[in-house]
Amino acid sequence: LYGRYLNKGDVAARDIDPAFAEKCLHLPRVIEAANRVFGQYAVNSMWERKVRESRAVLGDELIGAAGAIERLAKIVDRKVEFSSDTEERVRSALDDEGVFVREVAVGCEPFSVNVVMKGCNGRGVCEKKLKEVTEKACGRGLVVSDGNCAWGDGKYCRVEMVEEKPFVIDTAVVALPKSGAKVSGDAHSVAELSDGRILMLLSDGMGSGERARKESNSAVELIEDLYRAGFEEKDILPAINKLMLLCSSDEIYTTVDRCVINRDTGRATFTKIAAAESYIVRGGEVKTVSGGALPLGILDDCMPKNCGTRLNDGDMIVMATDGVTDILGKNARKIVGAAVECGNPRKAAENILGETLKVTDGIPGDDMTIIVARVKST
Repeated sequence: LYGRYLNKGDVAARDIDPAFAEKCLHLPRVIEAANRVFGQYAVNSMWERKVRESRAVLGDELIGAAGAIERLAKIVDRKVEFSSDTEERVRSALDDEGVFVREVAVGCEPFSVNVVMKGCNGRGVCEKKLKEVTEKACGRGLVVSDGNCAWGDGKYCRVEMVEEKPFVIDTAVVALPKSGAKVSGDAHSVAELSDGRILMLLSDGMGSGERARKESNSAVELIEDLYRAGFEEKDILPAINKLMLLCSSDEIYTTVDRCVINRDTGRATFTKIAAAESYIVRGGEVKTVSGGALPLGILDDCMPKNCGTRLNDGDMIVMATDGVTDILGKNARKIVGAAVECGNPRKAAENILGETLKVTDGIPGDDMTIIVARVKST
């Protein structure tokens, strides 16, 4: 009877063995009791499975957290070394320029220069003047990473400079919700990680509107949070996939399109989970990066497709949700190649969106999001 219950969802009189039914004096009550017991057993089995899955997820998360804490401990335990010779050169160079310096600290690994000087009354001249002199004294390119023109009750300016990365990434995002929808079901993020890498994310939730937006936003925020927490890159997407499987009995899934660019090496790594194709444009040639795997939240195991490539000065990267690529269809490569010729990420993204809307007579039939990035050598 239980086998028939599993196949059909209930037990009826026709499912009872005829010999048993003929002799049973209370057949309706037997059928009612069977449905009740089988139903309760099925519910209990589901929750037991959920508990087992939750324990497995918790175990994976604890392993990931332990790894993040271990790496943090190594960073904390690392001895901070300062270059006294470089500090003296910077101080002497600034003194020659008539800059009153209160403090100079030059860290070796990673290389950084912190200067506290006499206040410039909030005019912002401290950064430019310090950068030019300090670069010459250190013999390497620097960028201002932090500063405060009103430090120490406004008496001083504090400026922090770090070594300039070989590659600079300029990005722009344009987005448009589906016609009639108040919000977009797509979510995106462009962030600089603690190690200087650039993280670009696109996520397309199931359907459109508020529910789809909640799904995609949750995925994007979790990915970004786990990166910032120091989790291993290989553990992030599987962890989120399991969380989505456990978060609800409803079908909840979302695509993930991830690109991580290393500004030291210029290498870009793409990860596709049921995401639309992306494009790399170099010298007028358009290369396609295709996606694979099912969306997050469907299967127990997450099997993303990864591919990497080395970027050159002037390369343009275009990432878009299927609300754009499906509409452009076979003309997508040609349209993308023409749109990015301007070399400006913002203008290029707007050009692609404009060409997409031309196909739909100005009415977005789906949520549309486009990220464009331009790679520049310093």
